[in-house]
Amino acid sequence: MPSADGLVFAMHPRTGVRSLEDLAAAQGPLTIALRGEPEHALQSIMDDVLAATGQSRTSLKARGISLEGRGGIPYPASAKFQALVAGELDGIFDEGADEWMAEVIAAGMNVFGISEAAVARLEALGYRRRILDNGMLTLDFSGWAIFVHADTADDLVDMMCAALVAREAAVTCKNTPDAPYDVPLHPAAERYWRARGLL
Repeated sequence: MPSADGLVFAMHPRTGVRSLEDLAAAQGPLTIALRGEPEHALQSIMDDVLAATGQSRTSLKARGISLEGRGGIPYPASAKFQALVAGELDGIFDEGADEWMAEVIAAGMNVFGISEAAVARLEALGYRRRILDNGMLTLDFSGWAIFVHADTADDLVDMMCAALVAREAAVTCKNTPDAPYDVPLHPAAERYWRARGLL
C-alpha cells in the first residue's frame, strides 16, 4: 500500500544538536523520545543508525543522554510533539516524516537527517535511502507490505490478494518510491498479480 515516509530527527534548539554527529559529542542530561512500543521496528533501527554514526545507547547513557519510549507518531497535536516544543523533551527521533516534519520545523526545532557516510553504511545492511521533500537525506520507511511465510498455502495468499484487489485504488504491486518492496513475492501472489496485469 503506497505510503511515502522517512525517518526524522528533531532536537530542541537549546541543545545545540543539529546532526547525529553533534549528538555524538553532546553531554546530558538530555531526553530523546522514540516510539513507545518496545517491539517497534524503530527500536532496532535506532540501534543501527547509532552504530552507523559510531554511537550506541550505552555510549549515550554514559553521557547522560536517555532514549525513552513515548507514544506513537508525534503528530503536532500529540503530547510528545507538544513536550518537545515546550522544552520538556530535548528531542524526538521517529518515522512518519510527512506527518510531522513541516510542523516541527515551523516550531523552530533543529531537524536533521543522516549523513551520506552513515546512510552508505546502513545501505550495506539492507536499508533504503530517501531524500525528503526538503532535500534531507534519511532512511526510507515507505510502503506497507503484507508479509507471509514462504510456506503459506496458495489459496490463503489468493484470498489476501483478492481482498487487496477489492481496494485496488489504494493498493499497488509495483516497486515505486512510495510502495517499494525488497523481498520476493510469494509465488502465488506473483501469479495472482501477473494474471490480472497488476504487476
